[in-house]
Amino acid sequence: MLGNFVQVDVAALVDLSMREEIPFVEAERRWLGIDHAEVGAELLRHWGLPDRLVQACRWHHDPDGAPEPSTAADLVHAADALSLAAGLGVGIDGLRVRVCPGVVERQNLNLARVERTAGRMLAALAEAGDLYNGITGR
Repeated sequence: MLGNFVQVDVAALVDLSMREEIPFVEAERRWLGIDHAEVGAELLRHWGLPDRLVQACRWHHDPDGAPEPSTAADLVHAADALSLAAGLGVGIDGLRVRVCPGVVERQNLNLARVERTAGRMLAALAEAGDLYNGITGR
């Protein structure tokens, strides 16, 4: 949404993020006064989606900052960090994304659980790719 409707010099945001070693979402807040999670949450609210989905979108980068703990926000946050760590969709922040301490505690995360989940995630993605390739003939 921000990229389509707001004239943003993304290079300046990336430069700010890298220069000050801050997450891209923080660079968005500093530069624009809002970030993509806030915009996404407002869009979901406008569409009338359930509040738990709105809140998961809004707090997926900072679930520990949410007014109330949200399992959905915790899981989206952890999935985002896990995906980046697995090399899927590595974005501007690269491997600087870490799971918030509160999420680790609330969801009882540990290395063994994360490794099992990552393995299942990668296997499911491979299966989905095989299915897609079978349908498209690629």
